[in-house]
Amino acid sequence: MVQLIEVSDPNGAESVGHMLLRAWLQTYPNEDAGVDETWILEQRGSAVTAEGIGQWQQFIEETIRHPELLCRVVRSGAEIVGVLCGRRDFAGEGLQHADGWHDMHLHARLRTDRRPTASPSR
Repeated sequence: MVQLIEVSDPNGAESVGHMLLRAWLQTYPNEDAGVDETWILEQRGSAVTAEGIGQWQQFIEETIRHPELLCRVVRSGAEIVGVLCGRRDFAGEGLQHADGWHDMHLHARLRTDRRPTASPSR
C-alpha cells in the first residue's frame, strides 16, 4: 500500500495518540525488563486521554506557528501509521568533532529542506 507523508493537522491529534499507543503496545513489551501491557498503559496511556490529545493538538498548532518546528504524519489510506516531529535546520545529528571521525548522520530530510553541506573528509 502507498504511504503518504503530510503536514499534521491539529484535528488529527486523537489519531496520533492512538497510533502511538498501538505502536508502544506492539513494540515495547519485555517481560525481562518488567515492561508489560499494564506498565505501558500506565506510562504511555495518557496519549489517548483528553489531556494527552490536547497536548498533541497544542504541539501541532505550535509547529504551524513556528517554522523551525515540524510535525508530519504518515498515512496509509485514511489511517495514520506514523509520525515524524522535530526541528528544522539540524541536518546532522550525533557527535560532531573536528576530526570528522565520529558519528554524524541524517535522520530524515524533506524535499523542501536545504541540501546539507559536505561533511569533512576522513
